[in-house]
Amino acid sequence: CQLALGLPGSGLEHYDNAIHIWYPEAAAVDPGQAWRCRRSTAGCHEVAMSGLMYTADCNYLLVLFANQQLNLIAVDAGYGLCEQLSVLCSIRPGEGSLYNLTAFRNDSQQLAVPYSARKIQFWDRDDEGIWQVGDLIARSPDQNADPDEVLREMELSSDGRHLAIMTNRAVEIWQRDGVWQRRIQYAVAAGETLVCLAKKGDPPPPGLFFCTAATDPAGTLSIYGPDDQGRMIRKCQRATGAPLRYLGSGADGLSLLAVSQETCLMMQLAGPIDVEAGGGMDEPPP
Repeated sequence: CQLALGLPGSGLEHYDNAIHIWYPEAAAVDPGQAWRCRRSTAGCHEVAMSGLMYTADCNYLLVLFANQQLNLIAVDAGYGLCEQLSVLCSIRPGEGSLYNLTAFRNDSQQLAVPYSARKIQFWDRDDEGIWQVGDLIARSPDQNADPDEVLREMELSSDGRHLAIMTNRAVEIWQRDGVWQRRIQYAVAAGETLVCLAKKGDPPPPGLFFCTAATDPAGTLSIYGPDDQGRMIRKCQRATGAPLRYLGSGADGLSLLAVSQETCLMMQLAGPIDVEAGGGMDEPPP
């Protein structure tokens, strides 16, 4: 259990950019008052930090600065910080969450960074712990491409083979079989928001995505996943009865929370999803 606080400080030419990591003291008698703080800095002092996030395993911090510089920082066993990677990205401070606009593999050994709404760069940690530049996804524009397209969210599957990309104009699911290829693509009407969630749990098979258009009056939920040959397909659909505002998956990767303006619906995967066999989501008993 850890808590990281970013404190940019104030200044015209110098910023403290302090990072305070709070952690419980193992030998404390009273757990409620047994927190200690390790103070460090983010390393860059010319511009203010504007965003901070942990990876799921708390081994790394991502720090965004006002000049769109993105730093990957390792957190060691003593809660000290060590910079691993520094790149420029397309994430503008205050225009989105780092949790939505970057994507880590479950083991934190792979990171996807947006260089624009149409270019996603992967970085991979090698066996010696060095982060190396990896694959680049370059989304080719179609005839009706919007030059002002904005990235809304990215989700990377637990095995790192499937990436969902959501913008204000399109939703795409990419699959890596040697090279990255776009498997699913559909347009989003102007003003329509769309939610897509990658299933994080293992097992069952990784690479499962839940999608819904928030303006769909029936709240139709689509489930995408690999077929027997590993190709990404739409496996089933289900109408939830109302436009959905939120999707969230359980830690087991089998349960799904779908929230509309009036109701919260809990669902579970009922065995293997097979379009022809009619598999899909079941509501758990009350």
